[in-house]
Amino acid sequence: MRNLLLKIVYYCIATLLVFACVLYFYLLKYESYIDQNYARLTSYHNQGLIIGTSRSAIDLEPSILGGQLYNFSFTIDASPYDNSYMALIRKYHQNASFDKNRIHILTVDPWALSSIPGAENLINPSFTSKLKLEPMRPNFEYILRFANLSIWEISNVMMNSDRNLHINSFGRMIKPMTEEFLNKDYKRKLGVKIDNYKQSETYKKGKISANKLRNLEELIDYLKLDGKVYLIRLPIASEMLELEDTMCPEFNSLMLNISGKHKVTYIDIMPARNQFRTTDGHHMWENEIPKFNRYLRTVLDTLNYTNAVGKSDFIKP
Repeated sequence: MRNLLLKIVYYCIATLLVFACVLYFYLLKYESYIDQNYARLTSYHNQGLIIGTSRSAIDLEPSILGGQLYNFSFTIDASPYDNSYMALIRKYHQNASFDKNRIHILTVDPWALSSIPGAENLINPSFTSKLKLEPMRPNFEYILRFANLSIWEISNVMMNSDRNLHINSFGRMIKPMTEEFLNKDYKRKLGVKIDNYKQSETYKKGKISANKLRNLEELIDYLKLDGKVYLIRLPIASEMLELEDTMCPEFNSLMLNISGKHKVTYIDIMPARNQFRTTDGHHMWENEIPKFNRYLRTVLDTLNYTNAVGKSDFIKP
């Protein structure tokens, strides 16, 4: 009887060890699919950063832009220029010695820099709660506390990993979409997106936030200690641009003033917006990403060559 019990115990321990090993390697292989934040929070980032909301999270591909870049953008709800996002950036990117070849890209738009007067909240609970986590791979604490994965979702990830929304190894959000589906669904998605933004409190009552502008300027100075900094306004559909112009018609002038004050370059790519297709007027279509990032790299290379500061000129694609 004693031998039988020992065998059962050994069998259970062996089974648990095998399960733990399988889980460990599964999490390493599929960590990009756990949620939209997890993969970016598993390690420190000593390379140049791409900062912004979902627009830059989707549009900017570090592997094409060249150099050592990591896309540390999240979403408009998670990463406008609030205090929590600033604290997260400082934790995950601790300044190294200055490298003239290292660049940082801060994407800007009226949505990310606006708030509702009298109701401005510069503390984001979703990030504040994660600031105590230590980066590690895999991060079981994050998964247990923040990732809400069912057995169905786990199996779906394994079966459809090439088709699901995920974060690639450079931090960029991948949203696969066929051209057939894009053409079929674009007008509807554009209409829904425009209506949602028109109905938002930020559009109806929002103003450019002095606190968020201060955070932006502090971040520029922080990252300038580490490399060159570029402010970039990414292209969107004309319908979405009309909303932004209504919210803040002086936005470009405001960004140029900041870029001049801090001696960094502001690049407005909005004049080239019709050259790049979006999925909903707001986010670039996945198939346009290589073309757009090659174009942006040409712009950055040209500005590096000319050492331009405070300009919003662009090169036609």
